[in-house]
Amino acid sequence: MTRLLHYPPLVLVGSAVCGKGFAGKYFVDCGYHAIDTGQLIRDEMAERGNLRASREEMHYYAGARRREMGGGHFIKQGMRRTSGPYLLDGLRSVAEIEAALELGFIVIEVRATEEQCFGFAQARGLPHDLTNRAAFAAMHRRDRGYVQNGVGDWIGHGDRFLPATDWVVRRAQAIIHNDGNGKDLRRSAVECLAAIRAGQVGPGLVRPQFSLALREQQQVTAASLAA
Repeated sequence: MTRLLHYPPLVLVGSAVCGKGFAGKYFVDCGYHAIDTGQLIRDEMAERGNLRASREEMHYYAGARRREMGGGHFIKQGMRRTSGPYLLDGLRSVAEIEAALELGFIVIEVRATEEQCFGFAQARGLPHDLTNRAAFAAMHRRDRGYVQNGVGDWIGHGDRFLPATDWVVRRAQAIIHNDGNGKDLRRSAVECLAAIRAGQVGPGLVRPQFSLALREQQQVTAASLAA
């Protein structure tokens, strides 16, 4: 596959365990250099003595550091540690996504339902993945920006530095739907990169969507026209 030399930096956003990492592997295969802001947060916390930080501790630590250093603190750290083109994963706060846009990143949402995300978590079985459905739902809702596991208030209205993915994904310039298997997701990523290469994704443009369902609908339409 042709490797990329001069392509815009990308950021993948979406709910926890929605498939961002899997989709990101395709962009890395094409020459993008991944920056995992979550790992940068863990590394910085470890340097300060917290070697086994919980997800909640990470969120609040990262929020405090962004308030102190600016929304792009961890993004800029990652950019200094690697060369472009950059691929960011793990942005969940409004302050971060605004910083990424200011730095010229194209924002791509990887979308899956909460039920799909829980299924993905069960399938991959990593030690930190929640196996209790109710606990996963509560975590998912907090990540989306709700203070409580109920109707709650939006974190996005009151604190730009804490997770609020429902607000972050509104800034996406393209959507990759994780609505099939891994091969389907990769094909959607292929189509998305082709659209980026063609200049069809970016500020001020209609937001394209890529999914198995859309491809199947196109096949049905083509077959009916040919009949």
